Amino acid sequence: MSSATETAPSAVPAPKAGGRYGIGMLLGVALFCTAGAGGAAYIVLGKSAAKAGDPADAAHGDGAEGESPDADHPPAPASYLSLEPAFVVNLESGDEAHYLQAEIQLMSRDAVGLEHAKVHVPMLRNALLLLLGQQKPADLATRTGKEKLQQAALAEVQKVLKGETGKPVIEAVYFTSFVMQ
Repeated sequence: MSSATETAPSAVPAPKAGGRYGIGMLLGVALFCTAGAGGAAYIVLGKSAAKAGDPADAAHGDGAEGESPDADHPPAPASYLSLEPAFVVNLESGDEAHYLQAEIQLMSRDAVGLEHAKVHVPMLRNALLLLLGQQKPADLATRTGKEKLQQAALAEVQKVLKGETGKPVIEAVYFTSFVMQ
């Protein structure tokens, strides 16, 4: 009936040159692999350059220890806690009455820690009132004296919070009003 060279028609169509997904899928996979390799190289080479003492990268710090923020890891936004009402204290003075009225704000970049600090505002106010009451008017008359008081206030606040929460939480103390009389 038929010769040996005839074959039965095939029910399966012949595959196209690009396959079912075509060249787009191949390019997508290649792009994904390239991006992944580039990202991995950036991370590995960036950290090793800082450890090797590369001055350009070492100036920004490693970032893993959280000591100094760099362009890749900007610091968290600052949040403030206002210690209301303003502090009013008698200053140590032998000859006449002197008063200090100061409004104080605490700054932190740890929003959760700042919420925990709010619970301890009475203790913070007490520590700051005692510190402010020990000051002498002559010491606070200069910028240097006010800056020393600012540093002492920060140390006092951090001491209280470290004892209560386990970490200092507050990064800075700001006088938003400072009036002596």
